[in-house]
This record gives sequence, C-alpha cells and structure tokens, in this order.
Amino acid sequence: MRTLIIIPAYNEELTIGSVVALAKKYGDVLVVDDGSKDRTSQVAQNAGAIVIRHEVNKGKGAALKTGFDYALSDGYDAVVTIDADGQHNPDEIPLLLKPILDDKADLVIGSRYLNGAKGGNIPLYRRLGLWVLNTTTNVSLNGTLKITDSQSGFRAINRKALGELMKISSDGYSMESYMLVHLAEKGVRIKEVPITVRYDVPNKHKKNPLSHGFGVLAAIVADRVQETPPAAVQRFEPYILCSCGSPGLLGAETVLCWWKRLPHPGHRRGNLRDNWDPALCCWADAERAGEDGKGVSKEGRISVRIALIGSRGGIPGKYGGTETFVEELSRRLVREGFQVYVTCESDGFLEDEYNGIVRVHVPSLQGKSVTIPSINDVIATLYLLSKHSNDVDVLYYVSPPDGALAAIFGRLSKKRILINPPDGIEWKRLVRRIQFVPFHLFPVYLATMIYMYLMEYLSCKLPDVVVADSLGIKENLERRHKPRRVVYIAYGARELLPSRLSKWEEVRILRRFGLEPFGYYLTVARIVAENNIHMEIEGFKKANSTKKLVIVGNFNKNDPYSKYLFKLAKNNENILLLDPIYDREALGVLRKNAFAYIHAYEVGGDKSLPA
Repeated sequence: MRTLIIIPAYNEELTIGSVVALAKKYGDVLVVDDGSKDRTSQVAQNAGAIVIRHEVNKGKGAALKTGFDYALSDGYDAVVTIDADGQHNPDEIPLLLKPILDDKADLVIGSRYLNGAKGGNIPLYRRLGLWVLNTTTNVSLNGTLKITDSQSGFRAINRKALGELMKISSDGYSMESYMLVHLAEKGVRIKEVPITVRYDVPNKHKKNPLSHGFGVLAAIVADRVQETPPAAVQRFEPYILCSCGSPGLLGAETVLCWWKRLPHPGHRRGNLRDNWDPALCCWADAERAGEDGKGVSKEGRISVRIALIGSRGGIPGKYGGTETFVEELSRRLVREGFQVYVTCESDGFLEDEYNGIVRVHVPSLQGKSVTIPSINDVIATLYLLSKHSNDVDVLYYVSPPDGALAAIFGRLSKKRILINPPDGIEWKRLVRRIQFVPFHLFPVYLATMIYMYLMEYLSCKLPDVVVADSLGIKENLERRHKPRRVVYIAYGARELLPSRLSKWEEVRILRRFGLEPFGYYLTVARIVAENNIHMEIEGFKKANSTKKLVIVGNFNKNDPYSKYLFKLAKNNENILLLDPIYDREALGVLRKNAFAYIHAYEVGGDKSLPA
C-alpha cells in the first residue's frame, strides 16, 4: 500500500529533522511548512522530505488539507499524519496502518488513553482540558462513537476518508475534532489504537493552553451546525428577522420583513438606509409545517419559532432596556405570525401566555457574581431544549455577554444562534475601573476581566450571526475575533413627542436644580470609570467656564470611583452631581435646555471606537 506521511510544521527546526528521518522508513514524507520563520523547510528537505511551504501561517487545518490534496492528486492509498514536535513515535506508524490494511477502519486515531495507554505524564491542567474537549466531541457525535483522544494529531486515513476530509471548512486546531464529527456522519469507520507520547520535547506548546482550549471548544461547537439546510427545507424562501433595537435603549424599534417579499425598509427612525442588513436567516421545517400546520403563519407563510433568552425581569418590561427591547420585539414577531418564547427569571418552572407570547419562567440564582447571569441563561437554555426542542428553531441571546456560555448547548443541539454582542468592550471596562479600586480587589478584577474576555470571544465564535448596534463594536469584533458574520443595525428609538409643558413650567423645573435655560452642560450616565466622568470634571475645571456642569447618575458614597468624583467636585459650586432622575418630564426638560450634551464614553456600546 502506497503511503504518504504528512507532517504539518510551524517553526520546528529543532525537531523536524529527526521526525522525518524516523518516519521515512514507512513511506514518503511530506512536510507542509505553514509559514515558519525559522529553518524548518531547509532542515526537512535535508532530511529527505518533500516540502510544500505556505507563505503565511494559515493554521494546522489548512496545512493538513494541503497535504491531503497532494496525496489525492498523486494517487496515494493512505496517509499518516504526525506532529512535527517529536511527541509522537514514528515507529508506531505500522500500528495505525494495520486496521486500514486489514480493512477494519477508514480512519485510525492514536490514543494516549486507550487500553491502559500511559497518560499519567500529561500535566493535570492539560488532562482536564482534554477531558472537556473529548466530552464536547463525543456529545457532537450523538453517541455513535466514544473517542478517548479527540485531539490526537497521530492518525492514519485511507483514500475513501481523504475525499470526505477535503470538504471540511475548518482550518485551525479544531480540524482534529471536526474531522471525527464529519466522517462519522458520512458512515466512515473510525477506530482507535494505543500509542505513547513524550512531553519532554522543545517547543511542545506553541499556543497558550487556555486560549487554545477555548478556541478549539468554540470551533467544535460552531462547526457542528455548519451544514447546509436539507433540500426539502431549501424549497422555502428564508425569513429575515431584522431587529433595529438594542438592549439598553428604551423603546427599541423593530422592523420585520420577508426576504424578497417586502421592500427594503428604507429610512426609518433608528434604521439607517445604507447600513440595513438582514440580521438572521433561518429556515422553517417543511415537513413539520405540512404535518400539523404549526409552522405556518396566519397568512399561510412558513414562520420561524424563536426563543428570546436573557431577559432578567421578563415581560412586560419593568427592569430595564433589555426587557423593553424584548417586549417590543416579541410583540411585533407575534403580530406577524411568529411563535415566540421569552424566558423570565422566577422562583420556579412555569409557563404561561402574555399577549400571544409564551413566557417560560425558570428558577434563577441571585447575587453579585459576574457568572450568575451566565448560569441563569444556561438553566433557561437547558429547560427550553428539554421541553421545547422540537418547537424552537432559533435561540436569540439578548443580554450580552452572559448568553455566550449557554449558547454552547444551543449550538450542540443544532439550533440557529443569534447573539447581541457585549454592549461595549466589557473586559476593557474593568481595565479602566481597576485604577480606582483597593489593592486587595485586584485579583478579583483580574479574574473577572479574563472571564469577560472569554465570554466576548465565545459570543463571536458560537452564533450564526452577531448583531452589533455600533460600527465601532462591529469593527472591533471583526478585527479581534473574526466571527462568522457581524451585521450592524443602528439603535432604534420612539419619536420624541413635543413637550406638554409651558415655557414657565420648564423654567420652574430647572430652578429646582438651580439652573437656567442654556446655562449648563449635561451628562446623564452610569457612574463608572470607563465613562470618563472624571475627565469631564477635570476639563471643566481647567476651562474656567461661567456655565455649570450637571452630571446625573447612580452616585454611590461607598463606591471608590464615586468617592473620587466627589473629591474632584468639592468646593466647586458650578459642578452639580445629581442622583438618578426617574421623572421623565424633568429629565426631558434638562436635556432640552442644556447648552451642550457631553458624552465621554470610551469603551461602551454605540459610543465606542475600535480598540
């Protein structure tokens, strides 16, 4: 049997020569140099390997596919893939080829854990990470196989399996896992054999273990539902859900339209004509619609069944901007014939109906921990998937970035996923705040910062579509995390109605605060460091303005940042620090009569710039 041994390599000049020398006893050796900056190609060629070089680093998956393409075009019967770092023993190549020679397998994996194979020398943190990745891969296989070492790069593959592998889109380290999922679904025979692994080699881990693990995990989950919808489903035109609202904005407007059925929405308040883009395209199940008619709207069209997850207070909206957005969106969806589920945090499991919307009440944890909202979204997702798995097509996580963790389970269940990204660069908020907190809280802030960064990463890698309400956030996410698709849909807002107050009544309200029309600058904001309230005060003091500076927000005498602001504004009668104003008329009068409105936000929401 004609065999090609493929070695993907990146900066492996120290080990590639010995790996090639030992491997070429068992077949032709091809080294795919994935854009190395050292002498990897030269050393491999001197050792007797065929070398193909990528000019830039494309990822392990891309390097493997280059090798597979070479094997297919040159007529090889089988290939063996082996890592270039020297961890695998090339003398074990015959062990992997034997099941293929005996026609008992199409893909053979060398496992560190099979039949008592030694894994004790693997570091504990790496064993834990491998357990998570193996478990995720096995869940994706739907019980058809139980793989003990899904991340092993030591494999043997026959020509039949090679043809299928060229259809895989993954280019990174997730290739190993997705290879198993893809081939298992195609009926390819997969087998594991025990191997040995060394960990006393140079350059053994090029990627940070934490980022590598989360990267592979997110890619496994994301790739799980990359398949094209079945042909029967494609007969129906896709529906488009275009939401022009955003959590955090009171009175979000929502536009719903059918692709190729309704005209372009054009210019509306909160919707930019030139930037309009469909946020989500999903297909209803044709057979389900034909069977019971539940998937058909009142106009006879196929509708999409959507679950909105992450609304803390539920509907009707009483808690904040996210709840208002969810109520506005779900009400319009139901009006257009969609079936909508909205999760609401409660004391127990309960379902009821509100204006045609199915409210799903789920028990929730309470507390200040940053992980609690994520846990609550996981509980809501698992309940929906257990009780309504066949009744929901789309899971829409509306409260960023907490829904990212829960979206893993939605992705594994092959649901379409839509996520609102973090309303700003959440982990950078903490970078700004940490300078104002006591030293003993630094570790807590650092851990929270890492957690928020990981949630931001997952919120980009898991969904079919990420909806950004800011061009700055869109550009930042595309540059930093390269999500599958990000669409920009501007903030929406209800039209401001003319004031019912007379000019005299407005002046009377202003004088309650010691103000005159157009005699002050105004800021209404959350009192947090990244909103740069301190910079406003410092700049105002330096300007020696005769006007006043009015800042309305959630000042807290026990908060370190609020204390700092009180100190800055001390003994300056022209600086007014006001508690939140819940009287809409009074707040409207303040905004209307301000000389200028100051917005100093740096990393938040639609105000932020790429960082």
